[in-house]
Amino acid sequence: MVDAPPTGRIVNFLAAPEATTDLVNVGPVRQQAATVIDMLTDADRTAVLLTTLLEEMPVTETVDSIAALTDLSVPLGPILVNRVAQPAMDDKALKVALEMTDADVTATLDGIVDVTGGVAEQLLELASKHQSRLDLQDRMRGRLAEEADLPVVELPFVATATRSLDVATGISQRITEVTDG
Repeated sequence: MVDAPPTGRIVNFLAAPEATTDLVNVGPVRQQAATVIDMLTDADRTAVLLTTLLEEMPVTETVDSIAALTDLSVPLGPILVNRVAQPAMDDKALKVALEMTDADVTATLDGIVDVTGGVAEQLLELASKHQSRLDLQDRMRGRLAEEADLPVVELPFVATATRSLDVATGISQRITEVTDG
């Protein structure tokens, strides 16, 4: 396993051995570059798993990279979608939250949470931003399904700064399920 450059730069990185064989006609450097090309195009030994976010630019770079890597005959594995936001509540509850006013929030949470000092307004803004994020993810998920003919593995956003062994193991198992499945 090799951690490569960002998706937008991966094509040049993986095309470097081919460029080397174009420039060097004989000798050990050409032989080494040819060996790397053989490895990079051998589906039994290599698969590039592109990693993206469900956002406009990363999805565009991923789709563009798929086409370019296919042209280079580099085998591709599933697309890893990182930091996928999970719905904070069910659709019905989110719809209700988005229709509430500051006064509605204040009345609903009265006696439970202190919503003075603009807290109700901040909660409504947070609900709106969350819905916007979920909508963007849905659009980008649709784009990947339409434009990338590869399986997709979604990895949820994990809010902690450190990742436990359980999280890493879960991610590894999910990737294995998709690639073996």
